[in-house]
Amino acid sequence: MLQPFYKTLARLALILPLLALAACGGESAPADAPQAFTAVAGDGRVTLTWNQDPNMTYWVFAAQADSVTPDNYNKFPESVLQRGVSSPFTLTGLTNGKTYSFTINATRNGSPAGPAAPSQAIVPRPAGTTWTPGAPLGSADLNKIGAGSSQYVAVGNAGSIYTVGTGSVGLWVKQNAKTTADLYAYLFNGTNHMAMGSAGTLIYSTDASTWTVVDTGAAAKAERFNALATGGNIYLAVGQGGAIYTGATDALTAPKPWVKQVSNTTANLNALIYNAQWKLENSVAIPRYVVVGDSGTILVGEVTTTTTGSTVSYSTTWTQKTSGTDANLYGVTYNSVLGSYFVVGSGGTLLMSTDTETWTKVALPTTQNLHAITIGSRVLAVGANGTTVLAAYTSSKGTDGKTVWSYAWSVGSAGAISKLNDVIAGDGSYLAVGASGTNTRSF
Repeated sequence: MLQPFYKTLARLALILPLLALAACGGESAPADAPQAFTAVAGDGRVTLTWNQDPNMTYWVFAAQADSVTPDNYNKFPESVLQRGVSSPFTLTGLTNGKTYSFTINATRNGSPAGPAAPSQAIVPRPAGTTWTPGAPLGSADLNKIGAGSSQYVAVGNAGSIYTVGTGSVGLWVKQNAKTTADLYAYLFNGTNHMAMGSAGTLIYSTDASTWTVVDTGAAAKAERFNALATGGNIYLAVGQGGAIYTGATDALTAPKPWVKQVSNTTANLNALIYNAQWKLENSVAIPRYVVVGDSGTILVGEVTTTTTGSTVSYSTTWTQKTSGTDANLYGVTYNSVLGSYFVVGSGGTLLMSTDTETWTKVALPTTQNLHAITIGSRVLAVGANGTTVLAAYTSSKGTDGKTVWSYAWSVGSAGAISKLNDVIAGDGSYLAVGASGTNTRSF
């Protein structure tokens, strides 16, 4: 019963300044409404733009409605008032498929509010269907994209590294990797950006701009590393010919040789993921790595800690799982809400598992190679010839009362692109990179 009362108080706290401004003297209200006010729908969000005057303070009014004004917006569901905003302004937390409306007015140096711009209505919709390519980032293939410290980072062949601020469009900056090695793996560990690749190359940076080369040891220098992750007090890299190496957590600040692990496979290992909360034994989480590779290879690894006196060492134990396919597997991801692993590979292969033991093949209407998969508002995989595979997911309750997820899969295209190598979800969008400097984005 108290919730409506508190909501009313919150709205009054926002509206009273406007009323006070209207009652005070001083500056007169702006004569005109903000000009060129537009609303562009995104994935669970809207981006508002207008011609901004630095001498004005802008007020945005929004609600789930066909039309709103500053006087009635708070009579509709999901009403929002934002003061002191700047163009462009992005409002998130909207429900896809619902109609929202927006208007804006302005004050000047504490004046009353001026007239409002005409109301703009939009319907947010999931990203992943329409793609906008960016200018090529050089001519080398881009192999991996990740995010960290408010930046997207793309790495690729011949030491290619490009960065762009999250939320930005097309403002990529070429960085000096201090190496000409081909880079296939990227990781942000919460503090440092890391990349690995051919000839055991490892580089890192605190800001993704100034990079340092790290010695990984003689054995690792003979390897090409395709993927990198961290968890269980180690770094773990996988690569060609079944190579699995571990690095100490201080591998960047106190370099020492990376240690080769026994993988019991000679298949090329192409991708991995670390799941810190995967398996519970006696209410204790047992972390796991999941690695995928050529010829249907799926390995599950657990980290073992050994203490000898004051020395602590770590090793990994690997178990090969039956994938039910001989396709080359290129990408893997896990989503805790959906409770599933997703793996993609050659010939349109898509596998799913809730426990890493039993894998189910999803029949897709494509035979194109799929190279990477990510999860935003929808599941999205990308691959050869610009192929995209999308799935909306919905939940229901099973007979046992547990949540059951259903997926509606469809095949699309990101355009005339020879190959997309990786994709990431973020900022209500998907960002993919690929051959010959390809970068493309879907909002």
